[in-house]
Amino acid sequence: MRRIASLIALGLTLVACQLDLPSGSSGASTGATGSTGAGGSSTTSDTTTGTTTHPCDTKSDCNACTNCAFNAQCAAQATACSQSSGCVGIDQCVTICGSDADCKGQCVLQSPDGEGAYRALVGCLFCDACPTDCAGYVICN
Repeated sequence: MRRIASLIALGLTLVACQLDLPSGSSGASTGATGSTGAGGSSTTSDTTTGTTTHPCDTKSDCNACTNCAFNAQCAAQATACSQSSGCVGIDQCVTICGSDADCKGQCVLQSPDGEGAYRALVGCLFCDACPTDCAGYVICN
């Protein structure tokens, strides 16, 4: 399982996939198996200043931030994805696609059972945990 998790982390950090995900949302509402929505709840809010802090989003490097979040803030989503052959399949396929959006769309169509877990993990990593360090990697609404 550790190897699968490493592959998922590598694929997700090397490939910028264009998923429409709501800002501040891990995509957990898509029904990802095992997802607790921890992406959004793991960020902390400072009630004094009204700001949200992202513990991993201070690296000035998207790979470093997502590696941090993969093992902490997005661990529940990473586990859910690694336990879903569809999610792992999407990740491996998307990695091969590079920047080809049509190819990425086909990856999801080939493994629809993994889409929820994949979107939850990508949303958590890029939109919830690393919105500054990974700005522009995915579309977060």
